[in-house]
Amino acid sequence: MDYTRPLLIKLKDEQAYSQADKRVMILGQETNGWAELGAGSAFTPENTMNKYVEFFGDGRSVKWRSPFWNESKRFIRLIEKRFPHNKVAYTYNNVVKIGKSSGIGFPGEIVYKSEMDNFNVLKMEIEILKPDLLLFFSGTSYDVRIRQKLGEYIV
Repeated sequence: MDYTRPLLIKLKDEQAYSQADKRVMILGQETNGWAELGAGSAFTPENTMNKYVEFFGDGRSVKWRSPFWNESKRFIRLIEKRFPHNKVAYTYNNVVKIGKSSGIGFPGEIVYKSEMDNFNVLKMEIEILKPDLLLFFSGTSYDVRIRQKLGEYIV
């Protein structure tokens, strides 16, 4: 089985994010079927981050129809309605950073263990980006993985 490139965060506009009144990180499960994101390009961390910035920042992501994207869009509308006079910045992330290149679902314990041992960066990303709100659209089956990566939390 092939796997996607890891979801590496790069903000399209770091200044706008850092100066926002409210910063929101929306998290899904893992990148499923995003192999085409890297088609025709060399695998480098910078290239990978740029591909994700293009996907999130150029509007392609809002055209996708899935529970994750539908609920993300609905939530964004709600928060902007609730805070009309605030600048709100969003970033997207995943609980599991590496997904399947085709199909959907958890990539498997071997890939997850390798990620936990060698690339467990979720907590660090949150500490660096300092979101005011973390919104998990990952389902209850991922609660154990969230705890493994972030420790205990209050819901």
